[in-house]
Amino acid sequence: MDDTESVTLTLVGYLVREAGGTTPIGQIDGVAEGCARINEIPGYPDQVGYLPEQAIGRIDRNTGTVELTPGVGIMDVVTAPQPTKPDAFGWHTSSEWWSDLLGHFGFSEPEGQADAPSLHPDQR
Repeated sequence: MDDTESVTLTLVGYLVREAGGTTPIGQIDGVAEGCARINEIPGYPDQVGYLPEQAIGRIDRNTGTVELTPGVGIMDVVTAPQPTKPDAFGWHTSSEWWSDLLGHFGFSEPEGQADAPSLHPDQR
């Protein structure tokens, strides 16, 4: 991976493939500092895997694909231990996480709720 790139929210939804781009590994469904959480893993439908940014070989933004470094495969992702503490807020799974957080505290409309009344959960 290019030294100027890192795991960011822009990678959520990207497909992950082995080096060479032929074998699918899954899809990035969340990111935290220095790592990504992978779901939709072929053969492991209810399991998530983890991917440190050091295992990312190349990011193709035109196709929304992440290729792993040579030698890293599906079993490495599936058996990787979950990071003990991704960061203070946990896994970010949407580019709208900040507005969701602000909406939770009543400072703005949460994602997807712009046309609904803004009520505290106790008032619903």
